[in-house]
Amino acid sequence: MNGRQILIHRAVTRGLNPDVKLKYSGVEWIGEIPEHWEAVSNFALFKERNEPGNESLTILSVSIHTAVSSEELSEEENIRGKKNRIEDKSNYKLVKINDIVYNMIASMAKGGIGAVHVNGMVSPAYVVAEPNGKIHAYLFEYQYRTTGFIQQMERHSKGITDFRKRLYWNEFKQLKTILPLYQNKKI
Repeated sequence: MNGRQILIHRAVTRGLNPDVKLKYSGVEWIGEIPEHWEAVSNFALFKERNEPGNESLTILSVSIHTAVSSEELSEEENIRGKKNRIEDKSNYKLVKINDIVYNMIASMAKGGIGAVHVNGMVSPAYVVAEPNGKIHAYLFEYQYRTTGFIQQMERHSKGITDFRKRLYWNEFKQLKTILPLYQNKKI
């Protein structure tokens, strides 16, 4: 991990107070967390959103570099160009602000996960996690893009070879996430 990754990992797994009392999270990749935080399964935080989008919505993408886009890629930004654009968008999925979206193809998902900034729709190759309550999706985006969480995603992916592995909703909902608590209230 580089210095920036270490700083982000430390902030999302231990918070900003270096003097806080720690406890073991019960999850190997997470290690210790502040004693007033919890490590919970994603099914306690999210449910799968599997609603169809509609033609009026912008098609968003997920990137390992920028997480979830806020606008549709232009022809210049689309590496594959116009010839590979999909005209039939009937299978595209609705996404709403504060959802978490990731590419289910494990070889593509290495950091291809993030919080949604604008309502839109995404490819059927993405999994959409809708928050069960009020959460700060951007905090989870940073956590989900850490090396430890990405490795957890890879370990739980299903498939014959690395290239064909997929992380479906049923596996994602079992993954552990750090849930910061503020004054004994979930964020």
